[in-house]
Amino acid sequence: MSNKSFKVLSGVLSVLAVSSIFSIPTFAVGPQKVDLRNEIDKRGISIRSQGDRDTCVLHAMTFLEEYALSGIYGDSYNHISIDYGIQAGNRVTGDKGDPSSFKKFFSGYNVYGLIPDSSWSYDPVAKYNFSKWNDNFSNFIDLGKNMLKDGSRLAGKCIRDGEEDEFTDKLIDEVISYLNRGIPVATAHGEHATVFVGYERDTSYDGGGYFIYRNSWGTDAGDQGYDKYTFAEIKKNNAALFVYETASAFPKIYKSSDYKGYNVALAPGKYTLTQLENMGVNDNTISSIAIPSGYTAYLFSDDNFEGTVTKITNDESNLKNIDCDNETSSIKIVSQLPKVYQKINYKGYGVSLAPGKYTLEQLENLGISNDDLSSITVPSGYTVTLYQNDNFEGESKTLLGDESDFRNLSFNNKASSILITR
Repeated sequence: MSNKSFKVLSGVLSVLAVSSIFSIPTFAVGPQKVDLRNEIDKRGISIRSQGDRDTCVLHAMTFLEEYALSGIYGDSYNHISIDYGIQAGNRVTGDKGDPSSFKKFFSGYNVYGLIPDSSWSYDPVAKYNFSKWNDNFSNFIDLGKNMLKDGSRLAGKCIRDGEEDEFTDKLIDEVISYLNRGIPVATAHGEHATVFVGYERDTSYDGGGYFIYRNSWGTDAGDQGYDKYTFAEIKKNNAALFVYETASAFPKIYKSSDYKGYNVALAPGKYTLTQLENMGVNDNTISSIAIPSGYTAYLFSDDNFEGTVTKITNDESNLKNIDCDNETSSIKIVSQLPKVYQKINYKGYGVSLAPGKYTLEQLENLGISNDDLSSITVPSGYTVTLYQNDNFEGESKTLLGDESDFRNLSFNNKASSILITR
């Protein structure tokens, strides 16, 4: 909603991850305070103002994209088009207005991707017109879809739709677990969407602490566009939460052993020495690496994927242990997660799924429509079970390998829930 019609309340926004399908431990031992504002400033992501338009969700979700992508690709992605995101969501859902939701925005992203703000700048006083904007949108579809290629696609999930029971201490701990890993969290709370970018546990505050949130009302609001929301205040109302997880979900390389020094997250893809240097990684300066489940890293001693190659499938705190400390000049990152596709022959939208259980609601929050899947890739070691009905009921098909056409299984456009094990 616009800042003219909304009483100034604190808000929150959350960044998503595929790994959020797993249970996240209750906070016990760890940091008592995290503040991502310095990192946000380093990435050059400025505070914006939504103006008179009802676009708080779009601002929150676009910030998540900017934060996730700038952590990998740098300044090229620290100012992304909000209005392209609006039109993408409306094209997919059939809506024709400014307001959005986490689900609508992410569904639009999954089909049409994103573009820089320099291509289509946000106008804080514009009056939305679907037909007029649709004409402009058509000029940028190819550019937007380019950011959906492997290595660029963001993983997202709505971890709470806001219709559940009260916001509990356990949920506060869950949000904190993301912030502890450097992941912002988006929320729609009290009819306004913002982003959690920090917290502090402090018994002098109601509820035992507070969240720092990023707003969309410009730098004149709050503390240069940021403000605080006590844990007690956030528990008074339900809140929807969404996260993009990129920088933390992908493998990370570190300059020093024991996961210290500068670190760079690498999405699936190939990285020559020039590409690594453009990301701030110098030749022969990698000493440790973190490998999340489902990924494999190949470290090459020479540029252009030549020389001695070392395959790594698990975290390695000191590359001296495997005789490749400070000896990396190019890298390949391979994703090993199952990936479902909208159309046969691995076409249409594609979404990677980590091990876990996906109800219809969870699939829809990932941008996967009901009865809309036609092919899948299944890496070795995974088992994927497709269910005809929601909640893992009805007819099922179990796959241990790739299937390019679900018609071969008599199961085309029938999946409503999915179980993935490894």
